[in-house]
Amino acid sequence: MSRPKVGEILVRSGLIDEMQLRAALGDQRNWGQPLGATLVKMGIIEERDLVRALAEQLKLPVVELEGKRVQAEVLDLVPADFAEKHLCVPLFVRRQGGVQVLHVGMDDPCNVEVLDDLGFRTGMKVQPVLVSPSELCEAIDRFYTRDGESFSGGRSLELGEPDSGDEDQPIVHESSFRDLTIPGDPKTLELDEASAIETSLEASDDATSRTILRALCHLLIENGVIDRDELSDLVKQLHERETTHA
Repeated sequence: MSRPKVGEILVRSGLIDEMQLRAALGDQRNWGQPLGATLVKMGIIEERDLVRALAEQLKLPVVELEGKRVQAEVLDLVPADFAEKHLCVPLFVRRQGGVQVLHVGMDDPCNVEVLDDLGFRTGMKVQPVLVSPSELCEAIDRFYTRDGESFSGGRSLELGEPDSGDEDQPIVHESSFRDLTIPGDPKTLELDEASAIETSLEASDDATSRTILRALCHLLIENGVIDRDELSDLVKQLHERETTHA
């Protein structure tokens, strides 16, 4: 089943009406910007309301890119001109079910043509992640340019490597999805939920604790947050760490 278009979602959510949608579509045809960015530029909708409405309707994770960086080899997967034209940023790649999945920050995750084009270019499955239009513009400028010089992919044509100062910024990955909590989204584990689980474990007997942990692990695997191999490696690392400090 195909996803509804951004305009349809916003009208259905009551954030805009049909007349505002038609006006924004006319402006979009003139300037070529994504519809969401056009609506924000025209002052028809607040950016945060746009992102939250799409997140709730499409059940997609949201990430904030301020203060974060993307690895150069990931940026190399999407050329700067493509990122600028379609307002999208590659975030990270992870293996899910034996398939390489490229997570891409977009303000219009309903644009199937862009998703298909990225899949063809990279040979990977593409998973959209919601990012606000202004953050995408800022991130594209920050990730793909430096000192007025353009990058090819994520690497500077002049310098060969990104500034070393970027190393102080955290790399974007799944944990970044918690930056903006989406109510009712199973892909987001809220901090108060994590605290509740921790409290339950401390108050439970061993059998109950094991049941809670099994349920939590099953949920994480089911929603693609972590796969079984990654979970197994993590358990081994924690066991070795505890053994070392015992």
